[in-house]
Amino acid sequence: MDPGGCSGCARRPRPEAGKAFRELGFHTGLALAGWGIFNIIEGLVNHQLLQIHHVRDDLGGPPAWDLGFLGVSVLLVAAGWLLYRKGLGAGRRA
Repeated sequence: MDPGGCSGCARRPRPEAGKAFRELGFHTGLALAGWGIFNIIEGLVNHQLLQIHHVRDDLGGPPAWDLGFLGVSVLLVAAGWLLYRKGLGAGRRA
């Protein structure tokens, strides 16, 4: 490598240190939302529609556990969406 190439790399502007944490929220939000969406689909199809299994089969499959699972899944989607939007807005400001 020639000396000019090294100096070009050294002078390259570097992103601020906090950008990685904002991007982490962006990606973590998408992961949480995706996890929640998967759980909602799985809960509706496998637990309610097909009744392949339930959250607690050892109790005879009471619907309260299945509905609680769906409720927590909706919370995952909401929390993930909020993190995603926060990370998206922070990325635009940078």
